Amino acid sequence: MISIILLFLPATYNETSSRINGGSAKGNPRESMPSVHGRFTDHHVKTTAEPSTAHIARAFLHLGATAYGGLAMVEPVRQRVVVDRGWLNQQEFLDGILLGFVTPGPIIITATFVGYWLRGLVGALAATVTVFLPPILMIIFLTPFYQRIKEGQWVRAVVQGILAALVGMLVLVTLQMGRAALVDWQSWAIMVGAVAALIGLRVDLLWVALATAGVSLVLF
Repeated sequence: MISIILLFLPATYNETSSRINGGSAKGNPRESMPSVHGRFTDHHVKTTAEPSTAHIARAFLHLGATAYGGLAMVEPVRQRVVVDRGWLNQQEFLDGILLGFVTPGPIIITATFVGYWLRGLVGALAATVTVFLPPILMIIFLTPFYQRIKEGQWVRAVVQGILAALVGMLVLVTLQMGRAALVDWQSWAIMVGAVAALIGLRVDLLWVALATAGVSLVLF
């Protein structure tokens, strides 16, 4: 819930400012929501016609039923909303991923961002509910049978193969995000520092994120 509220705050602020300044608060949320990393984002890049709420719900229902992993879900979502459908451009999508990282909860909360970006609050609710519904139902249905099947040789083989594929997807996601985020010496320095803190010093991720936020205010 905290993640969803935080994802809505930027657009809410802009709509309020628009009313104060005499402008209209209506329109596409993408016109009022600022870029999270504006120096990378070009909001003038055209995408295809905006989808209906039903189209958003169907897309994320399919993703929720077929995509696996936490961070590894980034690539299937990007493939669907950026490459196949053209609902968002690459940089708009990266804005959503960044918000998913800096807010509590799973990275797939980015679905909330995409839904809100396209159709406002109704789109956000549709995307959020439909992306989480399939795994919730699967867990409820499969849990009673888990003890019976977890020791099966075929189950271990399938899980091993899926894990290997997820590693490949994580590498792809890392390369794509790196191309967009590592654009100058400051961003490279922060990346190296974060890796050293997480792996070398074993600093908790929360403290690394807070330190990165403070350093970024100075460097950028």
